[in-house]
Amino acid sequence: MLVWRGEMINDSPHLLTSHRHVGEGIVPLSDSWERLVAFVKEGHAQGEPSMLLFESSGLGKLADEARRQGVYVFGGGAFCDRLEKERSFGRRLAERVGVQSPPLQEFSSIQACMDFARLERNLAPVYWKTDAYVDGDTTHSCGDAEELVRYLTWVQTRCNPRISCILEKKLDGVPLSTARYWNGRAWVGPYMATLERKKFLTGDLGPSTGCSLNGIGFWDDDEPEIAEALHWEALTSEFLKADAPPCLYDINAIVDDGQAYMLEWTPRLGWDSEGTSHLLFPNYSEWLWYVTTGQGAPEGPRDEVAVAIRLSVLPAPWEHGERDEKGSCVGVPVRGDTGDLWSQGFMAYEVMVDEHGLAVAAPEGIVGLSAATGESASALAEEVTEFAKEELWSASPLMFRVDVGDAIAEDAEKITAAGFSLPSGLLG
Repeated sequence: MLVWRGEMINDSPHLLTSHRHVGEGIVPLSDSWERLVAFVKEGHAQGEPSMLLFESSGLGKLADEARRQGVYVFGGGAFCDRLEKERSFGRRLAERVGVQSPPLQEFSSIQACMDFARLERNLAPVYWKTDAYVDGDTTHSCGDAEELVRYLTWVQTRCNPRISCILEKKLDGVPLSTARYWNGRAWVGPYMATLERKKFLTGDLGPSTGCSLNGIGFWDDDEPEIAEALHWEALTSEFLKADAPPCLYDINAIVDDGQAYMLEWTPRLGWDSEGTSHLLFPNYSEWLWYVTTGQGAPEGPRDEVAVAIRLSVLPAPWEHGERDEKGSCVGVPVRGDTGDLWSQGFMAYEVMVDEHGLAVAAPEGIVGLSAATGESASALAEEVTEFAKEELWSASPLMFRVDVGDAIAEDAEKITAAGFSLPSGLLG
């Protein structure tokens, strides 16, 4: 979580992170929630625009407590935690207003799911999902019962075997994510579209590690086809009933033949796609302040698109390396010249600055994004790929996908063929 005070004065922002090295040498770090809240309150008392930002879910009780103490907070909250971490809760909320979802079956444990798979030898392709945190990913695609049992046998060695889980029918179609800002009372700003690929390697090979590439844009339409299909406006009443906090809410969906099926919620700023989207705002801090407090009248996003690819280092990302940092990529040098960490094509993420320069700060091995904005996704794809190849990264070889242009073009063609429009810049 991050505290923002004023215009980067008084050693602002302050950062409290789950990985103790992230941000070292870049921003002041805090290991105390109480001191972080005191810091933002002090800024508010002195008349500085001050707020807390939660970029991930799981700390909802802290976010809600800060709000009760009069602190402005963007993201976080018990509602956000349930929406993302309790899949059945988020699914029921959406289904109450008519949103379609793929058929699923729920299980109280991994063993119960395995027992079911052994009996269903003709099991159709499914996604196995859990609300628990299993390495860096909680979703796995399985083509048949044998593959599912084999995967779950391995999963049991990595986590508590008594975690609940679901099997969700694998639908034909192409992913399309839709997001919008909520100010606590109403939706604000235009709808955001995200085209993304989650597989780690070029050609959609390897594990799903999150958005390895993405294309972002905002619709001009007040209610594009995907928003109508997912009943976004009807969700307003459910959000008001739940007293949903200010945040960016994202629905991950599958579209096919004029139909949209909700898969899951992402109620947070996140890392890749949401992080990329801020590049399209003339002043993103003013925008967040406006969404959180209702104060000011900032410009909305520009009529452009953004494209980004994730930059990683060896050893290949593996979450459990945190238990033994000597065996992970923590400390791997990235480049000697730290440069500007959030401009000129580079968006830094899990990094720190040590005596040698910029280095990796967390075991996932994520350095950041190569990102760019403009009018054409295809042109931007070339730009971000070339930036990732530049010699300034000579301190350590980077891993990244090189098919971002082809992937975005392929998905955009399928989405429009399915009957859904996209921001024009994502079409060419």
